[in-house]
Amino acid sequence: MKPTLYQVELDGKNYSVEILDIDSGLAKVRVNGKEMSVHYSSPAASEPASTITKPQTAASEIPPATSNLITDLVAPLPGKVVDIFVKDGDSVEKGQVILVIEAMKMKNSIRSTRSGKVKKVHVSQGQTIAQKTVMVEFDA
Repeated sequence: MKPTLYQVELDGKNYSVEILDIDSGLAKVRVNGKEMSVHYSSPAASEPASTITKPQTAASEIPPATSNLITDLVAPLPGKVVDIFVKDGDSVEKGQVILVIEAMKMKNSIRSTRSGKVKKVHVSQGQTIAQKTVMVEFDA
């Protein structure tokens, strides 16, 4: 998908939003240079496609243009979480194995997409998850 760039005003502040990838309620976006995954819903059929609705988060939660990091690690495939190697507050390195998902009798090591600190682990051992489920959230 070719990235699409939008200039968005939210609570009187301007943001540069680039849509990198979009699929089934989850979009990979870059806001002021910071990559992240966000959940979305399609506008109602009566709304024009160009309508941008205000998210339920405060404008102060939109990151400043100081970083180029993805804040969520999402499941690349559906499966069962069989091992988790980190907990909230742990420091991780880019490429470090964070957890293991079993899918179709194969174990898949899921690696960190960045270096930093784990803000929250959203899954538990033994949990069955869908593709694109947010598994780990990193500090911005």
